[in-house]
Amino acid sequence: MTADGDIRGEVVRLRRSSAFAPVPVGAALVPALALALIGRNEIGWLWGLLLALGIPLWIAVDRAGRRRDALVLAYDDETVRSYLRGRLAAQAALASRLWLLVVYGFGCVFFAAVYGEGSTPRHPAEPLLGLQLLLVGVTLLGSAVWRMVLAHLRKRRLAALGGPPSSAPPEPWLVETTHRVNDAEGAAYAALFWHEATGVAMKEAKRAVAALPPPQQPADGAGPPDEVVRATVRKLRRSVLAGQAAILAMLLALTATQQWARGWPAGPAASELTTSQKIYAAVAAFIVLVAMASWNMHTKALRGTPASLRAHCRRMLEMRLRRIAKWSPLAILLAVFALYLVGTAVLRIATDVLEERPIRGFPRLVESLIFVLWFIAIPLHARLRGLPKERRQFEELFGAGEPPPIPPVA
Repeated sequence: MTADGDIRGEVVRLRRSSAFAPVPVGAALVPALALALIGRNEIGWLWGLLLALGIPLWIAVDRAGRRRDALVLAYDDETVRSYLRGRLAAQAALASRLWLLVVYGFGCVFFAAVYGEGSTPRHPAEPLLGLQLLLVGVTLLGSAVWRMVLAHLRKRRLAALGGPPSSAPPEPWLVETTHRVNDAEGAAYAALFWHEATGVAMKEAKRAVAALPPPQQPADGAGPPDEVVRATVRKLRRSVLAGQAAILAMLLALTATQQWARGWPAGPAASELTTSQKIYAAVAAFIVLVAMASWNMHTKALRGTPASLRAHCRRMLEMRLRRIAKWSPLAILLAVFALYLVGTAVLRIATDVLEERPIRGFPRLVESLIFVLWFIAIPLHARLRGLPKERRQFEELFGAGEPPPIPPVA
């Protein structure tokens, strides 16, 4: 039998393997994006959007997974072995869902042949576009084959360890850790932890987490009244929706300035969107999806038990405090980008004035000022005026104490 030290190391290696699973596809998107920029193919914005959204999501998912692993690695050896069996069972079950990668891979290869050869005079050959699709398609197919091999190896390892663990009835450590994940990161991550720890399907994991008894509350009943917590969550839901609506309004204004720069209403037809306008439309669609998901998350929390609603309220307030109190590297980069746009717009207007040419830089200036409002003015206002209020609200509801710590990412 494998030594306990190797069991713990295997949990870490399994998480590392899961983290590197999307790397081949991401590595294929980078040269595909470069080829799209060289060939001026409009599909390049899709590759760029996938990279821009996929990389932060991939990092966040990996960090959350390593936090869950750290929670379990603090237990005894038998608990870690049971968790490893569940992780292996969950990973082995992924083999039955790899057909999506195969379908997308063959689809990309098929369209690569179509665009590479050019079937009709109306659709001439586009070798660079065909090469992009071929590169992505072959990578998807190769990833599917490699994951099938890994799934087979993990099934063999799972059989050597004794098969999947039993979750009926659930062990005390599993219930306790699920409650900790639920309080720290939400019901979705709690269901994902249950899925990883037991190997059951996600639907069964969600039902199991929903059926768990609430954690024991302190006997003194300390904490804000349920009505106050419920009103706070409703206020958070409205404020998030208002913020998303403000972002959509700024995206609409940016789209209008692009049309103004093209000579609207005498310029090109509105149906002929620029690349920037297409990016704004894609971001707006993503914002709408985020707003719907956020509304649904808060609504589900309001329908839950008082204990889960209290944990949800505290978690959301802590996330708001962290986001307002400290600018992320991405926020700093966007602020610098906004200032750069203002500088280039002012320089263009000054050049037109000095050379006595018609001034055509006002649309660019308005566009840059919208970015300044979005990336600098609103975050600064939230930090200078909103942060003290948020802190007072959190202390009034939950006190100045810190929640039970989640182990740091290794």
